[in-house]
Amino acid sequence: MRYCSGDDANLVWRVGVSGSYSDTRLVFSSGGGSVDASFAKYAVMASVDRRLGDRWTVGGGVGTTATGNIDVNGVTSTVSPGPLGALTTSFRPLDEGTVAPFVLLSASMAASLSWVASSTLAAFDVRLGVAAGKTIADVVTPYVLARAFGGPVFWSIAGASATGTDAYHYQLGGGVSVRVGRADLVAEGVPLGERAVIVGAGFAL
Repeated sequence: MRYCSGDDANLVWRVGVSGSYSDTRLVFSSGGGSVDASFAKYAVMASVDRRLGDRWTVGGGVGTTATGNIDVNGVTSTVSPGPLGALTTSFRPLDEGTVAPFVLLSASMAASLSWVASSTLAAFDVRLGVAAGKTIADVVTPYVLARAFGGPVFWSIAGASATGTDAYHYQLGGGVSVRVGRADLVAEGVPLGERAVIVGAGFAL
């Protein structure tokens, strides 16, 4: 959210770190049938963003799944740590005015790799999002968000290869960004669709 409302044009880089918790339902196809699975995980990520002009930002991040669990038919298995990465871009089509909110569009591609027992769990997705909000006293920026996404998840269930996807394919929620000088803090909650809680901190350069 740092570039949502016309920040200092001389600060073109942002480095950050974030932690997240996500909870969703996956639907797998395996052996001619379908299997539902509850999936939750904690993850941490370090990121770098680059401002391109007044409206565009591009960036990327790398991190790891810290821990998690997946439940299939009442049997819960631990998700072991594994790498994850993402590429992101954002565009601000509407500037914030006296009354009008800013509008920020975003897109990302992400991939993660983790392990459940001896089976590899690989997930890929593409996300499109929109956020709108207002900045208060040049410090606090509350916002609402909506995202749509999709992508495959590859796993193995009872020794058979399985391909799955998220059951919801959307997120609806909100967040708040607090900026003091070059530093910013972000907290985001997503109660609808793929549920998530994200907290992060960044510093502009």
